[in-house]
Amino acid sequence: MDSTGLYVNRITLTSQKKHQHVQVIVQSFERSSLEQLRELKPEWQRVQLLLASNASRNDRDYVNVPPSNSKDLHAFLEDIATYAHGIGPHKTSIVPDPNNPPESSEIVDAAHHHGLFVHPYTFRTDVQFLPEIYHGNAALEFMRFYELGVDGVFADFPSHAAFARQVYERIARGDNDE
Repeated sequence: MDSTGLYVNRITLTSQKKHQHVQVIVQSFERSSLEQLRELKPEWQRVQLLLASNASRNDRDYVNVPPSNSKDLHAFLEDIATYAHGIGPHKTSIVPDPNNPPESSEIVDAAHHHGLFVHPYTFRTDVQFLPEIYHGNAALEFMRFYELGVDGVFADFPSHAAFARQVYERIARGDNDE
């Protein structure tokens, strides 16, 4: 049972029986849900969602916030690797200031070091939600994160993320042919 009183895992398992041949990735802010699913469905991939370091104090009492120093970050991610396959940090944990992007991301590099994939959230391609630095082109935001090594993203419009990934991979390969 989660903090709302719902038996989320039971609902998830019942729902999945209708769709036997699909890949399942479960994301949750609650460690206990992911630990229960590890026991019930070990083949399902589990993602520990993380809040940004600037999350409100009330939220920080209930969910994971990545530590800011390297030693604690590695211990934090090593622990997550015992029950999850990946992390879902808030995208500002990777690129705090889009106008001054990092050349690398400590959280992405550390997660990969501990065998975790990284799927930041939530990417919105509506122009009013994009930082001005991208000039209304959401593909530029996606590609910035792909350059930093994220393995995937949580996006309101997954087809936009997939298209941007294809463009990024073509550019990375030097494939300029139409």
